[in-house]
Amino acid sequence: GQIAYSANAELLAGLLDTLDNFERALESLKDIPPELLEGLKMVYNGMIKYLQSQELEKIKVEGCQFDPKLHEAIMQEESENEDGTILDEFQCGYTLKGKVIRPSKVKVARHK
Repeated sequence: GQIAYSANAELLAGLLDTLDNFERALESLKDIPPELLEGLKMVYNGMIKYLQSQELEKIKVEGCQFDPKLHEAIMQEESENEDGTILDEFQCGYTLKGKVIRPSKVKVARHK
């Protein structure tokens, strides 16, 4: 019910910063043995697979229009793009069972 959803949402929302840090660490690792990197990627992929099985999904931003229900605009930039086009993502957002538990932090276009 709603109580179980709220508890799961709170627990998973608390793990998102750790997930972000894990992703940044994987992106920055260059000078480690390939077998160690593969092991870390296996752990990460296992974690992602489990989170997806709980219906945690990344909010899509690439090529999207700003939606205040899904995105938090933290910056605007003049652009040739249509007003509200998402230009960049600063922090990935997530939904759990279709409900936002963390909005995506984005830069949006302001048409010249």
